[in-house]
Amino acid sequence: MVPLYFLLCLGKGLSLTALPKSVDPKNQVFAIIRSRRTAGSLEELAAKRKNIHIMMTDISDPRKLDQAAAEVTDITAGSLDVLILNAGSAGPETSALPPSAFRGKEEALEKEINENIKTNLISNIYVINCFLGLIRNGKEKKIIFISSQCGDVEFTRVTGLATLVGYSISKAGMNIITTKFGAELAQDGIKTLSLSPGWVNTDAARAVTGDPAIRRFMLNAFHKLDPSVDGPISVDESVTHQQGCVFLNMNPNRISPAPDSVFSNMFMYPTLNPLVPIR
Repeated sequence: MVPLYFLLCLGKGLSLTALPKSVDPKNQVFAIIRSRRTAGSLEELAAKRKNIHIMMTDISDPRKLDQAAAEVTDITAGSLDVLILNAGSAGPETSALPPSAFRGKEEALEKEINENIKTNLISNIYVINCFLGLIRNGKEKKIIFISSQCGDVEFTRVTGLATLVGYSISKAGMNIITTKFGAELAQDGIKTLSLSPGWVNTDAARAVTGDPAIRRFMLNAFHKLDPSVDGPISVDESVTHQQGCVFLNMNPNRISPAPDSVFSNMFMYPTLNPLVPIR
C-alpha cells in the first residue's frame, strides 16, 4: 500500500480522538492545532506514532498557513492526499439565544454571527486555499469538511432548534463553500464533502449535554428524526461508519440519514460528486 498524506485541521472533538484507530501507521499525518496547551493527548500519541506531525499555527492568518504548507511540502515533496477540516468554535456565550432574543442586543448579534463566520467559515477557506496546491498533486485529492446538522434547514425545521444562531449560519455557509470548491475543482479530479459525524460522545459534547435539561432537549430533537436514538454515539462508531460509507445517489439539496439505523443521528452532505471511503 502506498502511504497517504493527511492534513487534519483539528478541534478538540472528533478528529483528535479518532486518530489512534483511523490512521494507518504507514500514512503520514499532519495535525494542525492552535495551542500546545490543549494538545496533551495528541502530544502523547505523536510520541508513540512517528507518522504524526504536530504543527502549531493560526488558521485565521494566511501567512502563517503558508508557512505550515511549506513545512508539509518539505516532508511530502509537495503533495497532500486528504485535507480534513475540523477546527472551529461554538461561538460566544450568546449561542444559547434564539433570533428574537437579540432585539435590543444588536452588538451581541453582530458578535454572535461575525465570530462564528470568521472562525468556522473564513478561516477554513484560508486553509483550503493555502493547501490546495498540495492537494492538486496528491493521489486521493479529497477535501472533507466536518459539518453539523445545525447548519441544515431541514434538520432545524424538524427538530425546532432555534438557538446556536451564529454557529448554524457558519456551518450552513461552509456547506455551500465546500460545494463551491467541489464545482470548481471537479475538473481537476478533486472531491469535496461536508460530513456531519452526528451527536458524538466527545469532551466538547459532554460539556454541553452534562446539563440534564440540555440532554433532554437533544434527545427530544433527535427523536423527531428517529425515535430509536437514546443518546450520543461513541467516537469509534462515528469514525468507523464514516470510513465505511460510499456517498452515492444522494440529494445534495437536503440532509440524508446514514443507511444504518444505528447511525441515524449522522448526516452526510454530498457536494457535487461522491466521495469514496478513505482507506
